[in-house]
Amino acid sequence: NEWASSWRNKDFEKYFSSYERNYHSLKFKSNNAWKNDRKNKIKNKNNIEIKISNIKIINYNNKDILAQFTQSYNSDSFSDVVNKHFTITLVGDVFKITGEYTLK
Repeated sequence: NEWASSWRNKDFEKYFSSYERNYHSLKFKSNNAWKNDRKNKIKNKNNIEIKISNIKIINYNNKDILAQFTQSYNSDSFSDVVNKHFTITLVGDVFKITGEYTLK
């Protein structure tokens, strides 16, 4: 919820802190390239709405979580509904997103 809220509010510092420090999607070669792309896609949007539903924990141990959920996104210029997987890992004493995958 904190991840979605920071995205909705364009709180980039909090949004990026939800991810592991060196995270970047497979489309990008570096964390900085990924961050710049995310900022450019988010900053000009108005009225961002994100709803997370159908959360399922597929795998869990003391350090790693694999979660599946439905993400509904709506802004002034784009909307979609996708199913996603997150891999989440305990880094120090905080869970961080280490992988984000849209399911087809």
